Amino acid sequence: MDLVFSGKPDLVCNVQDLGNFSSSDHKLIFCNLYIAAKTATGNKTKYDYNRMDVHGMKEELSLIGLNWTSVLTGSVDECWERFKSVLLKLRDKFVHVSVINSKSKVPWMSYKAVKLVRKKHGVFKKYKDKDHPACKRASSVASCEVKKAKYNFERKLAENIKKDTKSFYAYVKGRAT
Repeated sequence: MDLVFSGKPDLVCNVQDLGNFSSSDHKLIFCNLYIAAKTATGNKTKYDYNRMDVHGMKEELSLIGLNWTSVLTGSVDECWERFKSVLLKLRDKFVHVSVINSKSKVPWMSYKAVKLVRKKHGVFKKYKDKDHPACKRASSVASCEVKKAKYNFERKLAENIKKDTKSFYAYVKGRAT
């Protein structure tokens, strides 16, 4: 008997038996799994209100001659939507936008490994040739240090599995994806 195990009853549906394998008595099972996919985290935008053009915003407000009594009449929801639209237009025009790179450091990357990877990138920028001896040497050293850092991190996780199971299983789950 072939089984599909699930801790959540709504996770698996439309289970179908597609017949036997050609050389086995096991059956081929087809099913739909409803799981959430991780979305890629890219760059995020952040509004830098410290660098906002306050004088330009004041001038814009005086030029458009906004009648606040007409903006703030009606129901509370309508007033809020009109007020919010005015604020968002001013924000988009006068507030500086910063782009934040959301790449987070992997947990096993040591300081020394990060430093050597940056050095490798710098050497490549200098020579612009991956076959240059300096580039090869920097790449080799960085690669060895990254492997060593990963090995040390995984060894420490394995040693502390009794004390810190949460970190171990979080790392293993991340490696599975």
